[in-house]
Amino acid sequence: MRQRTVVVLIALATALTGLALVNVVAQSRPAPVLTAMDYVQIRQLVSRYAYALDTGGNNGYDFADLFTPDGQFIDPNATGREQLAALARSSLMGPLNTIHYAMGLVLEATPDGAIGRQYVMEFNFDDNVPPLGKRTQWEVVGDKRGDLRKDAGQYKDVYVKTAKGWRFKSRQVVRSKSGGGTDPELMAFLKRPVRLTSEPSDNVTAPNGALSAWDYMQIEQLVSSYGHALDSGFGKGDNGDAYANLYTKDGLAFLNTKGYEALAALAREQPRGPNYVRHYITHHLIDPSPEGATGKAYLAVLDIGEHGKPNTVFLGGHYEDTYVRTPDGWRIKTRNLLPPKHGPRPAQAEAR
Repeated sequence: MRQRTVVVLIALATALTGLALVNVVAQSRPAPVLTAMDYVQIRQLVSRYAYALDTGGNNGYDFADLFTPDGQFIDPNATGREQLAALARSSLMGPLNTIHYAMGLVLEATPDGAIGRQYVMEFNFDDNVPPLGKRTQWEVVGDKRGDLRKDAGQYKDVYVKTAKGWRFKSRQVVRSKSGGGTDPELMAFLKRPVRLTSEPSDNVTAPNGALSAWDYMQIEQLVSSYGHALDSGFGKGDNGDAYANLYTKDGLAFLNTKGYEALAALAREQPRGPNYVRHYITHHLIDPSPEGATGKAYLAVLDIGEHGKPNTVFLGGHYEDTYVRTPDGWRIKTRNLLPPKHGPRPAQAEAR
């Protein structure tokens, strides 16, 4: 009896020791982190998503190649490159089309990569886009034509880092719904800020023809400031100086407005106020160039109805930019606006 008791005690002690070792290992394991460049590259991935989906580029394969080989889009369901490419093909897609407006990306590092949440709204701009200065009704798109457009809501993402860079492991549409209490999963997720670490590739400077993480962040901040400067003058109401200072001294806007004085005058012609909000800019895509960088960004100028008036879209489309470094930081060298237009798509490309 005593021998059996001793054996049991030894087994129990061994089990407790093993459990303690597991706890020590778990506690000593470093928390998952993202580098600053990881953060930048994931943001670029989600921006490329909208361009690839809305244009149907490369016969849908531009969209499919944003996912891992076994990647999945959930609702409607598609798994793998061929199904994802087929999902991206639609008669409504075209090289100048802009439908998916996503913003408010939040990220969290995980042991396998990262997860994310991002708001999305989908707009149906009239095919016959009126000239600038006229208005068209703002229509939030519903599931009317059997394609991907499923009202407003948010994306729930899983990202992994591959030999070709960050890719979607999965992307799920979570439709907006009022009521129903709280979402504990989402509340917990938003309370955990993304953890960043530094590595040599995050250096402030980069050789010509390349961009550092700091360059990307500064250019993102520049373009994020655009709406605030134009609509409110950073809360001052007088928006001329704030807007013109986003450009170089010889900056050119919309092919016909050049230099500080002309840019400031252009801004002062627009509706404005200390708390005014009108220019919604998203999907900022940045690429290095020999001169500095180039960029694209979706734009919707929304007049939110007041005093019983309806919401309207003043204009929409996408900006095409060039950026250069100056002694005062990154500035816009040129900015042009291209209005949205449905198809036709270019000749279908063969699968790569």
